[in-house]
Amino acid sequence: MSRGLGQIQRGILRLLLDRGGILRVGSILGGLFDKVPGPGTKEYNVIHGSLSRSLKALRQRDLIQSYTGIAVAGRAALVVALTTAGAEVAREIEWEEVEE
Repeated sequence: MSRGLGQIQRGILRLLLDRGGILRVGSILGGLFDKVPGPGTKEYNVIHGSLSRSLKALRQRDLIQSYTGIAVAGRAALVVALTTAGAEVAREIEWEEVEE
């Protein structure tokens, strides 16, 4: 099931699994990329675009669910959570990495 997943998609699933299955998109962004430039910069837009496309692909495969407008620390946030199938794929990815 993990076939056809890109590096960012695999990273998102692993990050979600490692951190309890649910995260804000901002936390995913910070967890996947060492240095995230400030909003509005060209680099930020490229990174954010890649993340958005990856999240969309994972949603289409029913590996994650996303929830908009969730209050986190008093502010509305986009939150992403693993589905049951997503957790299985994330564990499969984890085993593949251990075997390498």
